[in-house]
Amino acid sequence: MPVTLIFVGVCVLFGAMSLLRVAGNPRLEAIRAVDELQLIAVGVCFGMALVGLLIILREFILRKRQ
Repeated sequence: MPVTLIFVGVCVLFGAMSLLRVAGNPRLEAIRAVDELQLIAVGVCFGMALVGLLIILREFILRKRQ
């Protein structure tokens, strides 16, 4: 479980840093292909973090039932 938690934390950290960088960009109205790629990468990072959180919750529920 600690490895999964570290993985989730790293994904959230990188996703949040990229999101804040793109969101703070004044050229967001005229978004370029590079910015679109960054937004896709942010979505992937947050998606992996969400999957990791679901795995942690599943393990927690399964351990609680035993």
